[in-house]
Amino acid sequence: MGEGIFGLAEFEAICNRCEKLERDSKIYLQQAINRKNGELNAPPRIFFADPNFGPDHAALTDDPYLFGVNLDLSPRIS
Repeated sequence: MGEGIFGLAEFEAICNRCEKLERDSKIYLQQAINRKNGELNAPPRIFFADPNFGPDHAALTDDPYLFGVNLDLSPRIS
């Protein structure tokens, strides 16, 4: 990885935010699905499929799945 505009503390803060986004998004998406399925008065029709991207494909890695960020905080264009 090349030179960036932030240090270890900033990098760790970004990683912590990414982990929180991954964790919270799964919780809230499942809650929304459960709520909507409850409104249908029928067997569940909506299901959550966890893509399980994992840390190997996070934003600051060499192989991001959703979006990439360079160390200078510019977007990575694949």
